[in-house]
Amino acid sequence: MGKDGRLFVSMVVELVQTVNVPFDDSGSTSFPMRSGATLLISQDAVDGDTRPEPRIRFVISKLHDAEREERIRTYYIASGLADRSDDARFQINFGLLHAGA
Repeated sequence: MGKDGRLFVSMVVELVQTVNVPFDDSGSTSFPMRSGATLLISQDAVDGDTRPEPRIRFVISKLHDAEREERIRTYYIASGLADRSDDARFQINFGLLHAGA
């Protein structure tokens, strides 16, 4: 509810882009390099017959760059994920997406 008691809608939208990046020069194995953005979108209450346009209040982005790619590669190797072959090893971890890795 807004300060005036009317309904106030906020949405959190996660946009994720995945690129498979090789662990080494041989290219025999790869890991998903995930980048993206989190959007906080608000929709004000309807005023009579008029619905205000939604607005983006915040954008948190995590871009793909060489330094971040190397940190994620190092994390996967150090945690043993690079050596495993099961499909679940690279499930999306939204905490990791926005963390320092």
